[in-house]
Amino acid sequence: MRFAAALRGSGVMTPREALRIVLRPEHLRRTIKIALVVGTILTLINQLDIIVKGDATTLTWLKCALNYCVPFIVSNLGLLAGKRAAAEHDRAA
Repeated sequence: MRFAAALRGSGVMTPREALRIVLRPEHLRRTIKIALVVGTILTLINQLDIIVKGDATTLTWLKCALNYCVPFIVSNLGLLAGKRAAAEHDRAA
């Protein structure tokens, strides 16, 4: 517990704090929308020809799923980076 308390003053976010932020409904709505749009575009660019030909394998569908996971993770990391920068700015003021 002392470790978490020490982190609070250092500007480092704990995993629990990060989850609390990314699981807020308003943040989830935004990050899921981003993942759906970007994931669909990536799937169309990278896998559409294979799917249309009917040659999609389990690996193809796994790649399609990852096309949605990556932008979801990246948008959440951006959200957390923004929250951390805002907190640091508030501390400096």
